Amino acid sequence: GSRAPIPQGRSHRDALWSFASEQARLRAGVVPEDTEPWQRHSSLTGLERVGGLDLSYPKGDDSHACASLVVLSFPALEVLYEDCRMVAVSTPYMPGFLA
Repeated sequence: GSRAPIPQGRSHRDALWSFASEQARLRAGVVPEDTEPWQRHSSLTGLERVGGLDLSYPKGDDSHACASLVVLSFPALEVLYEDCRMVAVSTPYMPGFLA
């Protein structure tokens, strides 16, 4: 999901607290055991696709980023889908907190 913008007048410290609270809430929903059949075998038989998503910020511009998504076949790692788009960023980058 995307982050809500930091409201006008809200401090960086308040934003960090808000992000830490959201991170703790999400952590509570993590399923610690394997739930998919392909996870139970070291060969990962049954896993068909893997993907990655990243934001890259242009130098000197914290209000825009390039969002990139790539989906690969598995295990061949052939690109099945790729897309990159410039997006407006409403919340500044904060190390340790993913968008």
